[in-house]
Amino acid sequence: MSKGTLVIAGGALGEQTERIHRRFLDEAGPGAKLAIIPSAGGEGAEENSAFTVKLWESLGVSPGNIVCLPVPGRPGDRDDSELVCDSPEFAALLDGASGAWFTGGDQFYIWKEFVKPNCHDTLALRRLREILNKGGVMGGVSAGAAIMSSIMIGDGTSATALHYPAIFGYDGYWDKRHDSFPRLRITQGLGFFPLGVIDQHFDARPRLFRLVESVFLSGDRRGWGFGVAEETALIYSFPNKTISVIGAGGVYAVDARKAFRMDIGKQICHDDLVLHLLNEGDSYNTETEEFLFKNSGQACEEFELNRDTLAGELPHTRGFGSFIMDHVVLNKDEALKLENGMRYVQGFMACEANGQLWGHELKYFKTPLSKAYRESGTKVSFCHVGLATAPYSITPAL
Repeated sequence: MSKGTLVIAGGALGEQTERIHRRFLDEAGPGAKLAIIPSAGGEGAEENSAFTVKLWESLGVSPGNIVCLPVPGRPGDRDDSELVCDSPEFAALLDGASGAWFTGGDQFYIWKEFVKPNCHDTLALRRLREILNKGGVMGGVSAGAAIMSSIMIGDGTSATALHYPAIFGYDGYWDKRHDSFPRLRITQGLGFFPLGVIDQHFDARPRLFRLVESVFLSGDRRGWGFGVAEETALIYSFPNKTISVIGAGGVYAVDARKAFRMDIGKQICHDDLVLHLLNEGDSYNTETEEFLFKNSGQACEEFELNRDTLAGELPHTRGFGSFIMDHVVLNKDEALKLENGMRYVQGFMACEANGQLWGHELKYFKTPLSKAYRESGTKVSFCHVGLATAPYSITPAL
């Protein structure tokens, strides 16, 4: 049973950089030896490591307590003849460490160096697990967040995830890494986070359905996906079995444990998905399945109906939380429809993939457990909002 903590940052930390790194350092404890592990290849690895070193030193970490692991940023597909991270000398660099931070970049470089061809741990990865199990901290940002889960998203968008077959594993990735049409790629992560699939950059990029599809297609029986926004970190405490949030954005949780996925030709439908959104000050106990919201004691605010939002909303759209609160949870919208005794708001998503137009109808349901709380402006937390999707055809205008 692990005694440690995870700090999983969604990317583009901006003004939240110091706060999130300070939380990581606090979890490691004063005077701790810390490791930096680059996720980028080539010169990007050195730049990312140097930035983190400078930041930690400004936050009071002694230079002698920082070790930068020399993870090779080698181009090309994996070379199984020599895995540096499986050598005793490399693993020994982690001796005495209380934490490790994975930088941003490309999770491909971490996967091909830390995971053996037989999918077993290298010596360095085993050492990292020991650090976490003994009460240490693992952290990472962007690509360094993606590697945290056992099932890892290596590439893709919501559009390609919904309309094209997924790729399993990293075979052929190097030749297509700059592909303008990246298909959903599902592969093996490092497996620190025990609760489901992690995705990142969740506000700025359309990734809800690549996360949903990853949960279904990976066969992950846990049935959960977590999307972490920019300038935000998901904090998971193993002893408390609790997820909390720090930063300016939110953590989206997709519960697909009782959901259904139907593949109709090349079109995909979903039903009985459940969405939750946590912000700083909120938490979720994974053992009791209880949500605790910072503003749960405050009355819901009134709102002005904004018809523009009814065209369709996704998490990467500004005001998604307000959309859910105002039009779904508060149930004051005269446009709400009724299906099987449940009220829902209808929206639509249109996208282009490989020169073709695709569309999906979205139904956001108010369930008996739906709740929402406004923190300020468009920043809203909510839980237990149902989601169903169905494809629809788009005819280009002449």
